[in-house]
Amino acid sequence: MGAAASPPSRAHRGAGRELLGTLRRRSYLLVTVACVVAFFLVWNWLTSSGVLHRIVVPPPGRVIERSREILGEPYFRRHLWVTVKEVVLGYTIGAGSGIVMALVSARFTSFRHLLQPYIVALQSLPKVILLPMIAIWVGGYGETSAMIIVVLVSFFPVYINSLTGLLSADENGLKLLHSLGATPRQAFRMFRIPAALPLLFTGLKTAVNFSVVAAITAELLGARYGLGFMLANSGTFLRIEDLYATVVVVSLFAGLVYAIFELADRKFIFWREDRNRFRSEERER
Repeated sequence: MGAAASPPSRAHRGAGRELLGTLRRRSYLLVTVACVVAFFLVWNWLTSSGVLHRIVVPPPGRVIERSREILGEPYFRRHLWVTVKEVVLGYTIGAGSGIVMALVSARFTSFRHLLQPYIVALQSLPKVILLPMIAIWVGGYGETSAMIIVVLVSFFPVYINSLTGLLSADENGLKLLHSLGATPRQAFRMFRIPAALPLLFTGLKTAVNFSVVAAITAELLGARYGLGFMLANSGTFLRIEDLYATVVVVSLFAGLVYAIFELADRKFIFWREDRNRFRSEERER
């Protein structure tokens, strides 16, 4: 009788799971690409067949062509730079303030309790309704008022997520550090802050999307420069192709900004994917 076949080794099982995970990720990518292609094909058919009038909805080819054209126009680059400046400066101030306030709130309980009512009240308030008051304070609608709105919008997601991450650190890990002689300050720096990084990056990614939306919304409501102004101006004077092209550029800009933070998240929080992979392997055993 022949020898019984030996069970597959752990290395072979690991390689099989890794191959399965790669195929699964690629299948998701293929489905996403297929949906995008199908969207543009349906859009092109609706405009070419006359279901949607070309004056109201231009063909996708013309929108893409016009998007490339306006990217090369100095007039457009000037407005793009205004929006980029508002987002970068406002987001940096708002997110930085949120991180600092979260660190102080997590370190000092009395400060957190003192700040909590104001955070709850301002967080529930739509920030856009403050724009008329801010415009009066700073002398009109423009870059400064839009930047202040971006600061307010980006502060709260970063603050709340950072504080939640700092306060939800594993108590057993803290007890272990204290048993080894670590001071509260050392435990805070060596354990609480690294444990809060995943939620911190979640807040940063959420806030950066809100920042782009807030800047463009503030520009739509009365600014004379920026991508929001271009959208309002194109719609007012019925420059439909410019309107759609600007929307495409805004979408690309927002997607690029988010992708940068997503890559930074994967770079700095590298252990999260390892932990997720370990959990999936445990479930499959």
